[in-house]
Amino acid sequence: MSEQGGVQKNIVRIQKNPVVFGLVFLSTVLAGVLSFTDDLTDLWERLFPEERISVDGEWMAEVTYPWIPQKTFEERFKFTMQGNQIAGVAGFLGRPRMIHNGSMNGYQLSFDVQFESTFSTDAESQPDSRHYQGWFEKGAQGEESIWFTSMSRTGDAELFEFKATRVP
Repeated sequence: MSEQGGVQKNIVRIQKNPVVFGLVFLSTVLAGVLSFTDDLTDLWERLFPEERISVDGEWMAEVTYPWIPQKTFEERFKFTMQGNQIAGVAGFLGRPRMIHNGSMNGYQLSFDVQFESTFSTDAESQPDSRHYQGWFEKGAQGEESIWFTSMSRTGDAELFEFKATRVP
């Protein structure tokens, strides 16, 4: 019996056995799809590019702190992004504070600022920090804003919210 005749008999056996035929068929289809996966991913990304959000640059917010309701501060924020990490400075009580643990995930950003705090005039200052959670938003006219919520890490001060806009 020739080698080609043996191959032909095996093909006929596979075709007559529905389970084996199904497995061979699925394996062939899967191998074909997997060989084109990278090409399909590239095509998808070109047809439907994911919007890359960047908060790089300067932002400004009018902030009234709940514990100083009679005064509004013009707070400045300067963000520098590297991948999904955020560095820079954030204004708190009118002073720039270094950003710690800054990150961006989709439209959401978060970071901490550290400072010295005194709870009364005769008390010693204590290290304290605030956590900021922000949501990036782009308006219909292209205007960009970040809606922030800020809370004390120690829980000693009230939660508050404000809106920052990009400085042109």
